[in-house]
Amino acid sequence: MQRPGTMVADPIAEARDKFDIVSALEEARGRANPSREMVLDVLSLVLAGARGGEKMSQQYSQQTGNPAFKQRWQKLSEQAQDHARIIESTIRALGGDPVRKSPPAQDLDRVVGCMLQVEAPGEAGDLVRLGNLAMLAHLCQRQCRGLGNVARQIRDPGMAKLLWDASDILEREEAAHVIWSSVTYDDQFMKVMAGV
Repeated sequence: MQRPGTMVADPIAEARDKFDIVSALEEARGRANPSREMVLDVLSLVLAGARGGEKMSQQYSQQTGNPAFKQRWQKLSEQAQDHARIIESTIRALGGDPVRKSPPAQDLDRVVGCMLQVEAPGEAGDLVRLGNLAMLAHLCQRQCRGLGNVARQIRDPGMAKLLWDASDILEREEAAHVIWSSVTYDDQFMKVMAGV
């Protein structure tokens, strides 16, 4: 027996209410339907940025005489390895091959190759290294933010979720790298130029 004032749920009405919510969410989802190949090409570029950061940080940590930079760059190299693994997993989940390098990824590899060629000694060399890492960190941050922006525009919920998750994981750490690299570059610039 039903108590006064209690309501019995009508499963049909409840389902209809939920259907309206699902329909509204479906309509709010993005309208973009990018080709899988284009998404994989861009992810290949993002992966090239992570691998480039790993190479640069690793090599720079061996070239510097500054113990603080050495320690920080070793840590950045490890984080870049983690970022590369996340992007590789995203590429695989979308049916791609992380070993395949898209033309934009090949271009970025060539840029990183140039950035690895730091010949200046001492603090001036560290200034160049910091500048190179700051530029790459800023690029990687923009790429991660771009993945999140694209994820909001993609109609395919599976692809959108993969890109959103990758962006969410990577962007926070990239933002921290940009801040550290920029502030440290400014400090090193003053040190080299003014002896401060």
